[in-house]
Amino acid sequence: MKYDPLIKVAFVRPPLSEHAFRGTGSYYRNLLISLKKEDGLEVTAIENGAPVGNFDIIHYPYFDPFFLTMPLISKKNTVVTVHDLIPLKYPDKFKSGIKGLFKWFIQKGTLCRSRHIITDSHSSKKDIAAITGFPQKDIRVIYLGIENVFRKISDNRILMPVLTRYQLNTPFILYVGDINWNKNIPGLIKALSFLEKENGAPQLALVGRGFVNNSGNLTEINKLISDLNLDGKIKRIADVPPDDLVALYNLAEMFILPSFDEGFGLPLLEAMACQTPVISSDRGSLAEISGRAVFSVDPNDSGQMGKAIKKLLKNKELRDRLVAEGILQSQKFTWEKTSRATVNVYKKILGIKEY
Repeated sequence: MKYDPLIKVAFVRPPLSEHAFRGTGSYYRNLLISLKKEDGLEVTAIENGAPVGNFDIIHYPYFDPFFLTMPLISKKNTVVTVHDLIPLKYPDKFKSGIKGLFKWFIQKGTLCRSRHIITDSHSSKKDIAAITGFPQKDIRVIYLGIENVFRKISDNRILMPVLTRYQLNTPFILYVGDINWNKNIPGLIKALSFLEKENGAPQLALVGRGFVNNSGNLTEINKLISDLNLDGKIKRIADVPPDDLVALYNLAEMFILPSFDEGFGLPLLEAMACQTPVISSDRGSLAEISGRAVFSVDPNDSGQMGKAIKKLLKNKELRDRLVAEGILQSQKFTWEKTSRATVNVYKKILGIKEY
């Protein structure tokens, strides 16, 4: 479908290189590819701080409250994607320091001068409105999509080398993500300990660069693993190539996301697309995104989490039901839908009729 006039959009590259492949980097890359396929839209990727004189819309697909990721003043129509404000929602768990608070003061002012905010979930929309005072009518929820590479694989010639490469045994439980407080990794480790004391626990694979890069959170996690004598049960794996990640989802007996809060929860949907049953908490956006396609647990109750893992290991009928519902749920989330909804935000700002 063509629309007139041509909309010229500057799509600003995220400034932090550690988000290049997952998280914000995945959003930037996949949305840019999809937007470039839209008729009537001319999208140009630019560096942060580049001239923006010839564009109708400036879209910042990344926002960090504690880093200066936007110009102080912009005369252009600005759209900002704010994935979540979890660090500001739980200030006692995310220490920003004086410099961080000062930068947030500046970032908040810049954000509130934007024409529109895009966010990943209704949960995040509620938080953004409460924390910033930005009008809810100008915050649009647009769900993320799943890349097509996340799919069921049955070919052992693809799967077995990955199992060997990462020294994993089947069955194993999979977690993919970072190690911030809201991810509740200690709760997951305690759930594994609960199983180990009962009758023996399966292996747990923790995938993400946070599990190998030194940090205060990792020190605490490693100490807990050691204190609970679980070193032999837990594999810590850095970021893996996309093809290997797809294979790990396929190989896992289940995927688990035990978060205290989330802005979206993309790994949960990736696991569903690979036909892997999912255990998840129901906090933040997770109930909204997962629908009925997960085994829900209380993130504050590691014993309950352990029992859920045990039940899913033993109950094939339950696993099959979650897989079937997960396939249907994951199919609702595509980058084409994300792109089309994003174009509608641009059109609303410019006074052009939406799709």
